[in-house]
Amino acid sequence: MRSRTLLPIVAVIAMVIWCSLDHAFTLKWLIELSFFVLTVWLLVELSNGQQLLRTYSRMVSCSFVVMSLALSDTLGDIDSVVVPLMLVAAMHCFCHTYQNPHSPGLSYYTALLLSVASIFAPPLLYLLPLMWAIMGACMQSLSGRSVVASLLGLLTPYWCVAAYVLFMGDWQIVTWWMEGWQFSLTDHVSQYRCIDESPALWAEVLMIVLFVASVVHYNSNMMADKIRTRMIHLSFMWLAFAMLVFTFITPHNEQWPIRTLALMQSPVLAHFFVHNTWRRANWLFYFFSVVFLAIIVVGVYGIIP
Repeated sequence: MRSRTLLPIVAVIAMVIWCSLDHAFTLKWLIELSFFVLTVWLLVELSNGQQLLRTYSRMVSCSFVVMSLALSDTLGDIDSVVVPLMLVAAMHCFCHTYQNPHSPGLSYYTALLLSVASIFAPPLLYLLPLMWAIMGACMQSLSGRSVVASLLGLLTPYWCVAAYVLFMGDWQIVTWWMEGWQFSLTDHVSQYRCIDESPALWAEVLMIVLFVASVVHYNSNMMADKIRTRMIHLSFMWLAFAMLVFTFITPHNEQWPIRTLALMQSPVLAHFFVHNTWRRANWLFYFFSVVFLAIIVVGVYGIIP
């Protein structure tokens, strides 16, 4: 878990999986892979810059990679790589607002990146009030200037899209965006009746179980971290809870919520494995690694019909 070779090993496995996709080595595949690699790199930088773990470890980025690969249904979906990339970039700006209420620039860029992500996943606009609450309660950076700046950042991408739609007359974009506001709790829950036919659903259930265990573990051991680190972890946890809600209330064919849940829960999950003092923690890590690897192999290669 603290090995310097962990991320290279996971990266090699991920590259093999990506090369086995049906649309491998096409332009669409290259763009998706580039966005995915950039997301992982930003996670590494976020973990290092914000000191999310007390010891050297690449578990934050490795956790995200493994969970993303296990969600085989989302591989090859452009929305599922653009949204995490925009959100991890937004979190870079968001984390730097800690105890800095006079940072309207950071608030602007945080909302700007969130707004770009919401073009592909419109319900993400609901995260802005939650982020204001987190800025006030955890980051201690909420102010009138930051609120105004974030509203301007939220509107900026839509101004650009509106100008394009009016100039080109392409109203299909508006129709496509409005379709993203559909919610259906029963549609997603009904998919669990066919869980034996979908390895990605097994991965989803396993992710939710690990998320709950990680939150309980962190709340029991958070005092060992610095206050800043605690507030950042709590921010990720609240956003992960929001993604969990989106996972259940959006239609099953919308894959961005579960991929974004993987992103938001990766810091606390990494903390669970790296800083767990239970003597069987290493065995637990190996067990879940094998289970996720099996889900990846079955989901991507379809070994089990």
